Amino acid sequence: MSSISVFVSSNFSSLTKEMSKEISLSELCQKMYPITGVSSEDMELTIESADGNKVKYQVNVMGSIDGIYPFKDFTGTNVTVHVVDPNKDSIVNQLLESGDNSDKYTYTLLEEDYQRRTDSVLQWKKDNKLGKYDPKYQAGLLKQRELQNSIAEKLQVNVRCSVKVSNKLERRGWLRYIGKLQAVANTDNSNDLWCGVEFDEPTGKNDGSINGVRYFGPVLKNHGGFVKPLYVETGDQFTPLESDLDFSDEEI
Repeated sequence: MSSISVFVSSNFSSLTKEMSKEISLSELCQKMYPITGVSSEDMELTIESADGNKVKYQVNVMGSIDGIYPFKDFTGTNVTVHVVDPNKDSIVNQLLESGDNSDKYTYTLLEEDYQRRTDSVLQWKKDNKLGKYDPKYQAGLLKQRELQNSIAEKLQVNVRCSVKVSNKLERRGWLRYIGKLQAVANTDNSNDLWCGVEFDEPTGKNDGSINGVRYFGPVLKNHGGFVKPLYVETGDQFTPLESDLDFSDEEI
């Protein structure tokens, strides 16, 4: 069975789809509905090939469309199908007329409703134990948490520290907080312990607070940050680093 590349266009959407060259007009209309939103009983289709051959089907006034094969006489491998909705009272045309108010038709699915759906990608991941639903992933997460928390238990606040996060330059400052963060309460990191650091330089992301919850400080803007205990080392030897922001007397 030969196929043909069909570029579908309408006032709301467009895409390219491979279809059988032997498809009937009735089947074509049914395939156009989920793409364009135009009812198969109302639509007008204009089919045009690359060489300019054009055929128009006014399904809304044709009555029976059985036995019609719209691609049968096209010799090329590519055609364009433009779909129009002549019904002025249709939802498609109402949306077009609404202009900037079209967002009032937007449907938002609440998170809790999505969680309850049985036909979602999320449920598919759960059923097939993929990603964070894989027992091996959960076991690795638990092992990592135990390691991080064991390191955190050996640390003390209000001491000098060095922070070395992967692929970043060393930063130094004061360790000001050790504990959980409300900002990650509903994530895989909800039971993790974090280290709040007051950096010597503005190399952080906050002032000791996250989303209105203060954990230490306030400190100067961008002098605060929170990192995993694995990246923190404490000791009096971690004096302030020489700042790259300083200029010598020999520079202007």
